[in-house]
Amino acid sequence: MGQIIEFKNKFKFLSNFTHSPFTINNYNFSTVEHYYQTLKAKTNKEFLYVFNSPDPKTAKKRGRKVSLRGDWEFVKDYIMYTGVKNKFFNNNHLAESLIETDNLELIEGNYWNDTYWGVCLKTNKGQNKLGKILMCVRDQLKKRN
Repeated sequence: MGQIIEFKNKFKFLSNFTHSPFTINNYNFSTVEHYYQTLKAKTNKEFLYVFNSPDPKTAKKRGRKVSLRGDWEFVKDYIMYTGVKNKFFNNNHLAESLIETDNLELIEGNYWNDTYWGVCLKTNKGQNKLGKILMCVRDQLKKRN
């Protein structure tokens, strides 16, 4: 089986920074990054601070500054899954692009040592949880069509 090892260029659409609007609980999120980082917040004030970020890079930066909700370690995988699923189920052009990756293994390769959501390409170590979520959502989209 082939692989996609970085979410850039032709495969940038796989990135959580890609514009992919969806609505959950009457909040309109512009990217998965906004959604994920916003849901970290312990208080409504911090939630809105991250939610109102002008771009995903700022949302990520602000998300690092919030007080984490008490159950974060237990819910973060599900929150990521929910964001990714909504990204593709609510944006047909992105869903089609994900389906077109066929059965390629999706690896969120990076050079910033993220070994939880991805694989650090300097060490080839990582759990690749984001890649696995993307492949799961891809399988769900295939069944939907």
